[in-house]
Amino acid sequence: MHLCPVDEMTKAEAKRKLLRPLVEKSGVNTEEHLLESMRTVRIFAEEANWWKENKLSLRKQSVREVWGSYVDRYFVPHFGKLRFGP
Repeated sequence: MHLCPVDEMTKAEAKRKLLRPLVEKSGVNTEEHLLESMRTVRIFAEEANWWKENKLSLRKQSVREVWGSYVDRYFVPHFGKLRFGP
Protein backbone atom coordinates (compact mmCIF):
# COMPACT_ATOMS: atom_id res chain seq x y z
CA MET A 1 0.00 0.00 0.00
CA HIS A 2 1.37 3.38 -0.97
CA LEU A 3 0.16 6.66 0.47
CA CYS A 4 2.03 8.91 -1.93
CA PRO A 5 5.43 9.31 -3.54
CA VAL A 6 8.28 9.53 -1.03
CA ASP A 7 9.13 13.13 -1.84
CA GLU A 8 5.58 14.40 -1.13
CA MET A 9 5.19 13.38 2.50
CA THR A 10 7.52 12.86 5.45
CA LYS A 11 7.55 9.62 7.39
CA ALA A 12 5.88 11.31 10.37
CA GLU A 13 3.12 12.73 8.16
CA ALA A 14 2.52 9.30 6.64
CA LYS A 15 2.24 7.71 10.08
CA ARG A 16 -0.25 10.35 11.19
CA LYS A 17 -2.29 9.82 8.03
CA LEU A 18 -2.41 6.07 8.61
CA LEU A 19 -3.22 6.31 12.32
CA ARG A 20 -5.83 9.07 12.14
CA PRO A 21 -8.77 6.69 11.38
CA LEU A 22 -7.80 4.46 14.32
CA VAL A 23 -7.60 7.43 16.69
CA GLU A 24 -10.93 8.79 15.49
CA LYS A 25 -12.58 5.37 15.79
CA SER A 26 -11.33 4.93 19.38
CA GLY A 27 -12.78 8.31 20.41
CA VAL A 28 -9.73 9.43 22.37
CA ASN A 29 -9.56 12.74 20.50
CA THR A 30 -13.05 13.90 21.46
CA GLU A 31 -13.94 16.63 23.93
CA GLU A 32 -16.01 14.13 25.94
CA HIS A 33 -12.99 11.87 26.40
CA LEU A 34 -10.87 14.80 27.54
CA LEU A 35 -13.45 15.94 30.08
CA GLU A 36 -13.93 12.42 31.41
CA SER A 37 -10.20 11.89 31.81
CA MET A 38 -9.92 15.16 33.73
CA ARG A 39 -12.73 14.13 36.09
CA THR A 40 -11.27 10.77 36.97
CA VAL A 41 -7.77 11.82 37.98
CA ARG A 42 -6.47 9.76 40.88
CA ILE A 43 -3.29 9.82 42.89
CA PHE A 44 -0.90 6.92 43.35
CA ALA A 45 -1.47 6.65 47.12
CA GLU A 46 -5.22 6.08 46.58
CA GLU A 47 -4.57 3.37 44.01
CA ALA A 48 -1.93 1.73 46.20
CA ASN A 49 -4.38 1.62 49.10
CA TRP A 50 -7.09 0.13 46.86
CA TRP A 51 -4.62 -2.47 45.58
CA LYS A 52 -3.58 -3.46 49.09
CA GLU A 53 -7.19 -3.88 50.20
CA ASN A 54 -8.54 -5.63 47.10
CA LYS A 55 -5.69 -7.47 45.42
CA LEU A 56 -2.93 -7.96 47.96
CA SER A 57 -5.40 -9.42 50.42
CA LEU A 58 -5.81 -12.39 48.06
CA ARG A 59 -2.14 -13.39 48.44
CA LYS A 60 -0.47 -15.57 51.06
CA GLN A 61 0.26 -13.91 54.42
CA SER A 62 4.03 -13.84 53.81
CA VAL A 63 3.53 -12.12 50.46
CA ARG A 64 1.09 -9.60 51.97
CA GLU A 65 3.59 -8.61 54.63
CA VAL A 66 6.54 -8.16 52.27
CA TRP A 67 4.73 -6.50 49.36
CA GLY A 68 2.63 -4.35 51.66
CA SER A 69 5.71 -3.08 53.47
CA TYR A 70 7.43 -2.32 50.15
CA VAL A 71 4.44 -0.29 49.00
CA ASP A 72 4.27 1.61 52.28
CA ARG A 73 8.00 2.12 52.70
CA TYR A 74 9.20 2.79 49.15
CA PHE A 75 6.44 3.42 46.65
CA VAL A 76 3.91 5.61 48.47
CA PRO A 77 6.49 8.04 49.92
CA HIS A 78 8.09 8.47 46.51
CA PHE A 79 5.08 8.31 44.16
CA GLY A 80 2.16 8.92 46.54
CA LYS A 81 1.18 12.38 45.28
CA LEU A 82 1.60 11.65 41.56
CA ARG A 83 -1.62 12.01 39.62
CA PHE A 84 -2.72 9.76 36.81
CA GLY A 85 -5.87 9.19 34.84
CA PRO A 86 -7.72 6.16 33.60
